[in-house]
Amino acid sequence: MGRKAAPQAEPFETFQHKVIALCNSLWPGYEVMLEDLAGGGYNRIIGITTTTEGSLESDNRSDASPSDPLSRLLKKTKRWLTGLKRIVRQTVPKLQYAPPVVKENTVQYILRVPHQTDLVDLQHQTALFEFANRLSKSWDVPTAKYLENTSNNPLGVPFVVQSRIPGMNLDQLWDSLNQQQRISLGGEIGKVFFDISKHSVIAPGIIDPTSITEKSGTKIRVFEHGYEKVVKIDGGHQKLMFNEHVPATRRWSVLDVLRSRFENWKAVNSHTLYPDIEPYTKLTQIAEEIESSWSPDHRFFLSHNDFYPRNIMAWVQSDSQVRITGVVDWDLVDIAPAVVAFQPPWWVWKYDQYWDEIHDSTPVVRGPEHYEAVTVEEKQIRAAFEKSAGRRVTEYTRNPSSQLAAHLWQWAVDGISRCGDFQLAHSIIDHREKERSTSDSDSDNTNA
Repeated sequence: MGRKAAPQAEPFETFQHKVIALCNSLWPGYEVMLEDLAGGGYNRIIGITTTTEGSLESDNRSDASPSDPLSRLLKKTKRWLTGLKRIVRQTVPKLQYAPPVVKENTVQYILRVPHQTDLVDLQHQTALFEFANRLSKSWDVPTAKYLENTSNNPLGVPFVVQSRIPGMNLDQLWDSLNQQQRISLGGEIGKVFFDISKHSVIAPGIIDPTSITEKSGTKIRVFEHGYEKVVKIDGGHQKLMFNEHVPATRRWSVLDVLRSRFENWKAVNSHTLYPDIEPYTKLTQIAEEIESSWSPDHRFFLSHNDFYPRNIMAWVQSDSQVRITGVVDWDLVDIAPAVVAFQPPWWVWKYDQYWDEIHDSTPVVRGPEHYEAVTVEEKQIRAAFEKSAGRRVTEYTRNPSSQLAAHLWQWAVDGISRCGDFQLAHSIIDHREKERSTSDSDSDNTNA
């Protein structure tokens, strides 16, 4: 069966009518305003604001848990274009020193529609968002209000309606901030890291969404990452998954996990003529040389894996204070070593450099000096971050092999499948071999 075309391919001018029909079935009689928001690489995003003259207390009936799909909530009756509807495109909002006043009879939501609907289990994804929302009381994660995992709805594709986090993302906000506000923001980012650091797991891997219930709190079950292999079947190519839904091995060190993963990838993708064309053996050797303080013994942490300004919501509270209201887009979340989960948020003190580099997709490993705070202003922001994050987190954000560790972990999890990753891996190996050769030569000269 062919993959369903991504809804993003449909212009908003026509797609909006399907969204209106959906809104009519969810909130009959309400006034609805739509915003065509900038989506990410995985979802189309539509903002929805509902307004009614009455109280919205009755809307509580529609709150959906991860195990309560929308198919049980939607009614068969669908109203098409009833009542006043206002449809607008998103514009960059003006800087405000407080959240706008929202009337009691107005509620804001986010509609998320996956680009590749056949590759996403929204019910599982929703459970992961719910778990992430339990990590802190000072910032929020969008949680599901309505969920539909089938195509039996006005959109014709699976979707989820989530609570909307108030504020602007940091890419929208940054240019309007003064230095004191940026220092405050550095401290707020540190608080997010500190909150995540309070919750550890004894094994890395992917979270089993079925272990997340109303009573589970922050206790979860973890599965090992699977392995993907492309095989020829009936003249075509098909991807097969191995090692799915296998409970993660507990109380292994990071090095134990890396060794096991690289050996398994080598076995899955081995070729009789080119047994080590994907250089997992040499990557294991590099990990053995530099892995010494990548995570506490047998403890791993929640890793967002896309923690960048576009996914962080905030409000300006005053001329010197900024408050983070939420973190969005937890699609890539897993459990990882501390050095991976706590990658330094260097962009908060070197934002201009980050904006220049974000458009360069060439895989590269840069040394810690590339992200060092140099100017007085940069040092002030980094100091605020580290004070809030705490010494335990800072130990890993300042690890000189932080970027290299992240690449090694990514390859251990996903394998080396892209040309850019293949080239980068060999570049790292060549660089390490030159370093060893130079070190051996210096040692020989000293002993001579």
